[in-house]
Amino acid sequence: MSHVLYIDDSAINTVLVGRILASRPEVVFGSAPDGRSGLDHAQRLRPDLVLLDLTLPDISGEQVLARLRADPATRAIPVIVVSGETDPVVQHRLLAQGAQWWLTKPYEINDLLRLVDDSLQTPSSAAQSTARQTSSSAGLPPSTSRTTRSASSWASGD
Repeated sequence: MSHVLYIDDSAINTVLVGRILASRPEVVFGSAPDGRSGLDHAQRLRPDLVLLDLTLPDISGEQVLARLRADPATRAIPVIVVSGETDPVVQHRLLAQGAQWWLTKPYEINDLLRLVDDSLQTPSSAAQSTARQTSSSAGLPPSTSRTTRSASSWASGD
């Protein structure tokens, strides 16, 4: 089993990501609504992956990333930034500071699943290439297919 911690203050986004990751039975999903509780969860539970929003109510996602990287106990946990931030300067800075991937909201469901699979090296990703190349602007591995199901349809259960 792989544990994924999602740090985001949006209850809707948390439900959405939880529903998407439910398609991966080997993934145990947990969440934190702010940076400080996310750091506490990461230090206590040592998840296999952190999905991190940048806009949090207490401390910024950038500060969360810096603290995760500064702590020897959490330094090696892969982090995927999942944010609406589109400034390439911010994206490059956080990737340079230790984020493994950047996923811009709104995103394609298959892109999130591909990044989670690649980060966790789950059985779902064993058949896929693990090359860590980037696509045009999203910092994503090359797509072989795109889903036609939108993230909003997952949230509504359609």
